[in-house]
Amino acid sequence: GENYLRYPILERFLTMLRPDQQQWKFVVRDDEDEQHLRHLLLRYPEFVERKLPLILQPEGDTATPDYPSALEQLAERVRNPFWDDYFVRVLPQMHVIIWGRRRWV
Repeated sequence: GENYLRYPILERFLTMLRPDQQQWKFVVRDDEDEQHLRHLLLRYPEFVERKLPLILQPEGDTATPDYPSALEQLAERVRNPFWDDYFVRVLPQMHVIIWGRRRWV
């Protein structure tokens, strides 16, 4: 969520690295997370202008036991026209598929 963002660090990476050196991953749990992400992306037009790769992943702790369904729901979310200008992919968190909620594996 918004409380965890460190804008100066994000801005440093956006300006310091070439587009081919960047790939941004965001974990999306719910509508609120998606709204925070949308605000972030609108705040930084570089994501569209430089066609920076975005990877969206469903959050595993609340999504597991039905992680495939959470993955499908996230894939449906990015069909919204908002995402048309972004280079976005939806990918699973492999550790969730392999180990589920187990920690320290």
